[in-house]
Amino acid sequence: LNHQILLKYKENFHQNSTLKLRRSVALFLHLIDNSSISDFLQYDRHFRHADKYLLAMTLIYFWRAKLREHHYTKDSFYLALWLAHDSVEEDLRAKYGLLPWALQTNDGRPSVDLKNDFKRFLSKKNDLWTRMGFRARVTKDECDEIMLVQPNHWLWQRERSTDYNKKMALLNRKQKNGTFNSEDSCSSTLLMSPVDDTK
Repeated sequence: LNHQILLKYKENFHQNSTLKLRRSVALFLHLIDNSSISDFLQYDRHFRHADKYLLAMTLIYFWRAKLREHHYTKDSFYLALWLAHDSVEEDLRAKYGLLPWALQTNDGRPSVDLKNDFKRFLSKKNDLWTRMGFRARVTKDECDEIMLVQPNHWLWQRERSTDYNKKMALLNRKQKNGTFNSEDSCSSTLLMSPVDDTK
C-alpha cells in the first residue's frame, strides 16, 4: 500500500512539474513575442548576442529561479541572458552589446546614468544567480529538452552557422589580448555601441 501511495505521489508530482514547465515556456515565449525583445532579436541577425542555446539557457534560468509570472519581464530576460554569456561565451563585445538594449528605459530611451545603471544591472544579475542557487551550468541536453516543449517556435531556429563560429573563434583569440577584461572597468563607448550585426 505504501509503495502504491509513493508511486501515485511521484506520478502527481511529475504531472504538476510538467504543467508548470509548460506554463513557464509559454510565458517566456509570450514575453519574447510581445515586447521590445523581438526587436533586439531581429537586430541580432547572425545570432551573436542570442542564439537558440543562449535563449534556452535564459529560459532555464527563469525556471531555476522560480520566477513568478509578473517577473517574466524584459529586465529579467537581459539579466538571465547576460548570465548565460558569463557561463558559456567568450565574445565579450557581444555580451556588452546587450547593454544598450538592457539598460534602456521602458519607453525605449537610452540610459541617462550609464555607470550607475550598469552597476545596478550587475547587482541584479548576481541576485538572480543567487536565487538560482548559483546553478548556472546548463547541458546541451537540457536545452534541447526545453525546446521540445514548443519545438516549432521561431526562437529555436536561431542557429549559428559553422563559418560564423570560426570567425568568432578568431575574434575571441584577438580579444584575449585586448582590454575588455573587467565588467567594472567597461568603457562607456563600448557600453553604448552595440556590435554591428548588419554585416
